[in-house]
Amino acid sequence: MKYAFIKENESQHAITRLCDALSVSTSGYYDWSHRLPSQQAQERQSLLKTIISIHTEVMENYGSPRMHKELVESGHEVSKGRVERVMRKHDIKAKRARRHKQTYEHRDVIVPVENILNREFSTPVPNKKWVQDITWQIQPRSA
Repeated sequence: MKYAFIKENESQHAITRLCDALSVSTSGYYDWSHRLPSQQAQERQSLLKTIISIHTEVMENYGSPRMHKELVESGHEVSKGRVERVMRKHDIKAKRARRHKQTYEHRDVIVPVENILNREFSTPVPNKKWVQDITWQIQPRSA
């Protein structure tokens, strides 16, 4: 943590002054700055690259559980928690599915039925003219 702070601020201050202020040796800082990444850091970087490639391959649809299953099937020995941490740290998320929006035909689009009665509702004999006013339709329930 101290070495990372020195690395960030080396452009504003001398490294020897920063090391003195933080009570660390300059040789320790230079040793840290030239050190190769640890085995675990290299594995983490490799895992991240694999996760990113799978994530783009599946069009960003997999969250951590499905990603873990995919990694195990492809031969990686990794826990669910590690996959979750790597994905969270690098802000890799599954896209949320969009809700299906129910749409209805607008009444202006529906073609009106022909007016056969022409507003002549009286009839000489019963049961010759039947009238009904439907201004909206009830959608059938899905079982």
